[in-house]
Amino acid sequence: MHIEAELDWETGENAGAGGTFQIIGLTDEAGKDLTDKVDQGRHFTSIRELESELTKVFGEDVTVEEV
Repeated sequence: MHIEAELDWETGENAGAGGTFQIIGLTDEAGKDLTDKVDQGRHFTSIRELESELTKVFGEDVTVEEV
């Protein structure tokens, strides 16, 4: 499964958690909004960490592309 992610890097930086990001939006290949599948307050440290979380949520391998 391929997901496009719009990420917020500024909030982490401003909160003293530089190098982390939060999710603004997630969409699948068909354009379906999947943003509600993750905690938008969570700070992720890498795309790999986000992919791992989404793999658990969907039960299949997930690749994430930042847009």
